[in-house]
Amino acid sequence: MPTTSTIANPPNIEKSVTEKETTSTTATPSKEPKTKFKSISPKLKDEMIHEINQMLSFALHNGKTVNIDVIPLIEENNIDNLINAHNLLCKNVAPATPKSINYSFNLRDSKQQEPLLKKLPLVRNLIILAIIFLILFVATGQSSMVNDESLDIGVMNNRGLSLLLNLVT
Repeated sequence: MPTTSTIANPPNIEKSVTEKETTSTTATPSKEPKTKFKSISPKLKDEMIHEINQMLSFALHNGKTVNIDVIPLIEENNIDNLINAHNLLCKNVAPATPKSINYSFNLRDSKQQEPLLKKLPLVRNLIILAIIFLILFVATGQSSMVNDESLDIGVMNNRGLSLLLNLVT
């Protein structure tokens, strides 16, 4: 009587393992358990198609050449061909990755009306820090402790706040 068990490997992929129990004492050729992919998740396939479309769009909009071998692979809609197309396109759009392309598309689509500084908080924060440091640099240069006399004394003979302000500017 065959028993079937399902083993979950990576998410969205299931394997079916069939084992035959031998109860007879006669010598019969034993068959090893067969392992084959039952199916690939439709969600995984849709995600791959979505990434392929985004990479194609990215390549075309940025003037990158697209390998024409990709088109027949995409049209067949077979999982093996989609994986090959995905790999070809990954090489085509390098150094960009499918994840970064997806992020930039989502960023562009989700916040159409917002300015760039609101969309990218890291860029905004770095610009704010640059402005603050520029103001501090100009302010220390305008201090009365930064002058020719304190510069003539030199680093070894100068002390305290005067030394600090002279080193910063």
